[in-house]
Parts: sequence; C-alpha cells; structure tokens
Amino acid sequence: MADKLRSVNTKFWDDPFIEELSPSEKLLFLYLLTNPLANILGIYEITIKRICYDTGLGREIILNGLKRFETARKAFYNGNYLILPNWLKNQHLNKNMKIAVSKEFNQLPIELKDNILGNDSEGLGNDSEGFRRVMECLDKYEVEIESEIESEDEKKNTILFSQFWDSYHSITKLKKTDNEAALKYWKKLTDEEKQKAIDNIKPYYDSLSDKKYCKKARTYLSDKNFNDEFKIVPKIVKSENPYKVREDWVEDPYLYKSNANR
Repeated sequence: MADKLRSVNTKFWDDPFIEELSPSEKLLFLYLLTNPLANILGIYEITIKRICYDTGLGREIILNGLKRFETARKAFYNGNYLILPNWLKNQHLNKNMKIAVSKEFNQLPIELKDNILGNDSEGLGNDSEGFRRVMECLDKYEVEIESEIESEDEKKNTILFSQFWDSYHSITKLKKTDNEAALKYWKKLTDEEKQKAIDNIKPYYDSLSDKKYCKKARTYLSDKNFNDEFKIVPKIVKSENPYKVREDWVEDPYLYKSNANR
C-alpha cells in the first residue's frame, strides 16, 4: 500500500469534543483519522478486527467508542464502512484532490451511496457540512472527470488510427497524403467499425482485380468499404452508349467508375 500523508491540526486537542473523550476514545478517534485505510473522501472500509489489532484496544471498548462518536455525529460505522462526515470540512482541496474525492465516492457500494444520498440516511449524518462538500465535489468536478476519461479515449483512438494508417499504406502502397481527411472520417466510426477497418484492409486490397481502383484511406473510411463485405454491384463497361450498364454483376464494388465524369 502506498504511503499517504494525513495532516492533523494541532487544534485537534483543543476541540471540546476531544477534551471530553477518555484516553482510549482519543486514541480510537485519532486512529480513524490517520490509519492506512483512511482516504481523501473520509469514507472507507475497515473491520473492527483490524481496528483492534492496530490500536490494541478491546472489541467492546471500540464498539462503545464508535457508538459515542455516532451519537455526537462525528463518525458512523455502517456495514464495515467508517464514515467521517466532517472530514472534508477540514481539508484544503485543489482540483485534482476534488476529482479524487469524486472517484472515491463513485467506487463505494451502491447501497452505501444510496444511503448517504437518500432521505433515509439521517442517521449517517448526510446533513453535515462534510457531506455537503462531498456533493459539491461530485457536481462541480464531474466535467473534469469526464474530460479525463475522454483524454484517455483520445489517446487510445490516436494509437488505433496510427495502426490503421500505417497498415493501410503498407498494404496498398499508396502515398500517405490524406492523413487529416482520413482522421476526420475515422473519428466518426464506432469502436467496432474502427477494428473492422483495420482487420479488413488486406481482404479489401486482395479483392481488387485491378489494383488501380484501390481507394485512398479517407475514401475507404468514408465509404465504409470494410463494413460491406464486398457486396455485389453492377460492372461499368465501355460501349457505344456511355451510360449503358452491362447487366452482368461481379462481387467487387471497387471496379465501379461513374460515367457521369466521362
């Protein structure tokens, strides 16, 4: 487990609540703030057995202490989760720390999140300033979290496009001249289509009876040729009537050339 810095203000010992605690309760409450499992959210999973082992306190002393903390609305123990409702009130959080708070909250069990956010959670102290701070972090920094996820997706997308770009031109032997235009069409594809675009380059190229009809990368992507599985299309041939289409069909969509430009 990575080391974590937990700062405790010296005013901790001047708090009227702390002054009224017994020595064992003071140790217990300080432990809840500083133990290795404590996180930036102030809500974390820990067992009574672990608390007993780390503090040397007896189980009954710990349960009585937790009950006193709950009555004072300073800490709540719910389903092996320790909840410190005022934890965030005493923290100075930067943007990254607030994003971390949101992530920690999102990783909590659904039942616990519903309990904290719902109307039935008065016993958990969700009306405290600490939980209001949690909600502020969740709301205000949702955009930053989504942006971070999008950044990871963009990185993955860039790697896939580079793989496509290099594969396409190494197989088709075409010059790499349309990177920007191809990328524009690439971004419009679903993840499944992107993978098909990569996997079907060679089958597409091998299907061409005349390699001069090989599409540029951007056309390959915009036409979604990789998704059509070489559909049957009419073959255009020269004749006295330049607009006459021969009625035979071939399984090759890449021999088609519009007569409109003749």
